[in-house]
Amino acid sequence: MATLYLKECSALLVSTITNIVNLSLSSSNFHHTLKESVILPVLKIPTLDKDNLSNYSSISNLSLVSKIIEHVVKF
Repeated sequence: MATLYLKECSALLVSTITNIVNLSLSSSNFHHTLKESVILPVLKIPTLDKDNLSNYSSISNLSLVSKIIEHVVKF
């Protein structure tokens, strides 16, 4: 849902995000808040026992800006 809003506002946000990416690259600094993620447990198969922790996989959700910086550095 948040991605939908970001796409709708992309014309307004692109210069700000570009500045954040450029500052991060020019300073060789990746701000600590961009390193934080939300980790969610997801059941591997819906029919597995929900009480058994080994039946879960952890999904890590990073911020959009950190993903953008990652893609810029990658290419």
